[in-house]
Amino acid sequence: MRVLVIQGGDPYLPSAVEQVKGLRRVFNERLPNGFEMTSEPLQALQAGAPYDSDALLAPQLKTRYGSQPPDVVIALRRPAIDFLLRTRQSLWPSAPIVFCGIPEDEISDLTPGPNISGVAMRFDVRGTLALARLLQPDARRIAVVAGSSTYDRTWANRVSKALATDARGLDVVWLGTGAIEETLGDVARLPPDTIVLYTSIFRDGRGNVFIPRDLIPQLAAASRAPIYSFFDTYFGQGIVGGAISNWQQQGEEAAELAVQMLAHPGSEARGMVRPAPAAITMVDWRAMSRYALKEQALSPSTLVEFREPSFWSRYRWQIAIAVALTALQAAIISALLVQRARARRAERLTVTQREALSQVAQLSALGELTASISHEVNQPLGAIVTSADTADLLLRQQPPNVDGALRLVGNIRKAGIRAGEVTHRVRSLVRRHQVNTVALDLNALITEMWPLVEGTITRAGVSSEQQLDSALPLVLADKGELQQVFLNLILNALDAMRASNGRRHLLVSTRRLNDDFALVGIDDSGHGLKVEEQKLFESFFTTKPDGMGLGLPIARSIVEAHGGTITAANNAQGGASFRFTLPIARTEIGSAGGLQEHGL
Repeated sequence: MRVLVIQGGDPYLPSAVEQVKGLRRVFNERLPNGFEMTSEPLQALQAGAPYDSDALLAPQLKTRYGSQPPDVVIALRRPAIDFLLRTRQSLWPSAPIVFCGIPEDEISDLTPGPNISGVAMRFDVRGTLALARLLQPDARRIAVVAGSSTYDRTWANRVSKALATDARGLDVVWLGTGAIEETLGDVARLPPDTIVLYTSIFRDGRGNVFIPRDLIPQLAAASRAPIYSFFDTYFGQGIVGGAISNWQQQGEEAAELAVQMLAHPGSEARGMVRPAPAAITMVDWRAMSRYALKEQALSPSTLVEFREPSFWSRYRWQIAIAVALTALQAAIISALLVQRARARRAERLTVTQREALSQVAQLSALGELTASISHEVNQPLGAIVTSADTADLLLRQQPPNVDGALRLVGNIRKAGIRAGEVTHRVRSLVRRHQVNTVALDLNALITEMWPLVEGTITRAGVSSEQQLDSALPLVLADKGELQQVFLNLILNALDAMRASNGRRHLLVSTRRLNDDFALVGIDDSGHGLKVEEQKLFESFFTTKPDGMGLGLPIARSIVEAHGGTITAANNAQGGASFRFTLPIARTEIGSAGGLQEHGL
């Protein structure tokens, strides 16, 4: 059984991860003969792409799955199902399609057609407001926090409609369209009698990109007023609660519908849109305690999570035994001694169990490591796709340029090996293994990896130059890590020159800085640096509309982990210069040689 998941956005967002988790859980249970699930993250389907995404993506998918078409296609979010409705006749006209993750108010203008079914998603804004007013009957205003991206403004419009009927008697304040620092300051100044409703901030007013869930701890730390929302991925991060919709349940419902359509081709499930699963009103006991909200105000059906047991609930038996022993002490000394010995044994057992549970809790508190994997693997994968496209063009020539194509196949293999090395090293971060540092020839490394970027440089209309010091000594470094630094900085330079109308030139140089360090330079003739150097290397800061803000921070962490430094500055002739140093390898390296793992 082949299942293809078309993702209409970032596959590493918490909501997307939860939906895929739900799909896998149901398919594992309902398909005993096994299944093969492949995911296609088509971020190009998002609004604002500067090209015809259908013309670009449809032929690629047709070629990729031409020999083994999917048995069922799952569409996550609206851009994915819209793409399939436009292209299914040219892709897989007979394969059933199931969609999920689409809000109810977007279903009305969606015409699924035969062999297409789906599950609606209900986001209960009104239920969340009702919960907030129960807990804060004296509230005087509602502050809605929403960012400035298209997705953020869509949610602001949904909330606005609900407020028109459910916020009578309350002032409404809108926050979040400025820089994130301004938003945090605005939230901090809100009085305690405010209901704070957080939707999402994917992009702030300065264009900085965020994962909305990751901002909740900062907002909660700054706010003196309770914060509410309706996404289960936000729950437990600092919000009080809300009428919560479950993303994993969306995936499970979609998988159930897909299994039903495959098992019964003529069933009524085809062409049907299942009603959205009801939202569940739930609160975080820890957040309620912080804001001194009364649990008695909740309805009986409200779920209270993360409740910490009281001292009496935790030690009731120990207290009861102690009281009983005290009462019996004067009458039965022997019984008191026996009971006291038992109490001591019970106390030792309780301490042992509590320590074991504490250790398990620490191990289970590991955070997710997804953003850095996505960014670092994208570079070699991009090189693979570019080389494959070029090889295809060479083979279509008359006569075919077989030698050129074979050279590109070799490049693809090298990029694939490097992608595997990146994945292995990211996995080793979790296991805290040592990075494999050896004495490397920097010039040879640049020469070896240059074919991976040469085609991209040429297509960008950029001339390139290498000024490599032939007497450069070996440096102590990890080969795969340094390749990643070079690629990040070179591609960053190409992006900086993309909009340049003048001469586009890239210079890569090496030289010996002093007795201890070698210096590598990458200079471009682009638009130069428009922000402070320190801000360039901050995580998630980017000046590109489609950037993630991870390339330069990753490069800095790698260089610093090797014992070097990295700097950026504007050139006097225009453009920017990036410089980083690496320690020169000594003749003898101690047995304890090697670098500590750098954190991403």
